[in-house]
Amino acid sequence: MRAVVSVATVVYFLREGYEVFGADSDPQALEAARRLAVSLCAGAPGRTFRLEALDAMSFPDGFCRCGASGSAVLHFARDDDHFLAMLRGTWRV
Repeated sequence: MRAVVSVATVVYFLREGYEVFGADSDPQALEAARRLAVSLCAGAPGRTFRLEALDAMSFPDGFCRCGASGSAVLHFARDDDHFLAMLRGTWRV
C-alpha cells in the first residue's frame, strides 16, 4: 500500500511495510526523512520525499490510499484559508 505521510510518521509506516512518500517544505526535515527512510528500510528510495508544501503537493489526485500529517503540521498554517488549503491538498492526494 502506498502512503503519503509527514516526516513524523515515516517510522511507523515503513515498519508496517508501506511504500512511503513524503512532502515537507523544510529542506532539513526532508533530508532527515530521507536518511531515516533508507536507514529503516534498505529498499526505501530517498527520492520519494519531495520538497513542497502540503497545499501545493505535486502528487496526482488520488495518489495514495492513506495520508497522514504529524500532529503539529497544521499548526504552521498562516491563517484559516491556509489551514483549509493544507487540508484540501492532503485530502486531494
